[in-house]
Amino acid sequence: MLPKKGDRLSTWLPTKTEMVTRDVKQYNADYQMSIERRTFADVQSTLSSVKPGMSRGHSPVTRGNATDDASCGHAEWNGNRLTFTGEGRRNYWFIPAVENGVSFAVLVPDTLAIGGYVVSDNYGGCEYHVAVNSSTMELALLHVFRGSSGLTKYSLGSGWVMKDTLRSNDLVAKIPYKVDNPGQRDGSVLSISYIPPCRNWKDFTIESDFICVKSGIVTHALQSDIRDSVIG
Repeated sequence: MLPKKGDRLSTWLPTKTEMVTRDVKQYNADYQMSIERRTFADVQSTLSSVKPGMSRGHSPVTRGNATDDASCGHAEWNGNRLTFTGEGRRNYWFIPAVENGVSFAVLVPDTLAIGGYVVSDNYGGCEYHVAVNSSTMELALLHVFRGSSGLTKYSLGSGWVMKDTLRSNDLVAKIPYKVDNPGQRDGSVLSISYIPPCRNWKDFTIESDFICVKSGIVTHALQSDIRDSVIG
């Protein structure tokens, strides 16, 4: 079950905020590109780092540099409120973004059996990739950074197959700018996946989406926006 427009996230991940400066591509009316340096608020999770799947380890997900530094905690629904905390049974995993890199979480059979949520934030053009390894019955969720040099390049390790690719730009383009800051979108874009409890690999399913959250409420959801456009 994924959050929909109008749902409330009553408690979000415990975080810290740091200001970072990055190069951003800009295009004028004649499609001429320039590079502008901008300062952003970088929000990072302060949950202790607990790598999912360490009870068994996992097969190498990528060839080259990638970061397996996912944190985990507890998630639960109460009405239309999805609550994330560091307390209780671990059933969600958080993937921190890595500048100019790829970060990921891996769910092995032990963690797939309980199901849960995988979330990541700090999207402004980055992509969210879903890969599976059927021979080892593992699932990988990857936050792929996009910077001034474009999308970070990587290749999957042996046995891994890409299952889905979500592009945050598809949702970011729908979010209005802030009135008091025309250069910044009005809300935080998150990726979120839900994996129902799965004890048999043949029954494995996953739902993924990009959502925009403002003041704790989901204002946009990519899949809902797509359906609304088709129906409208």
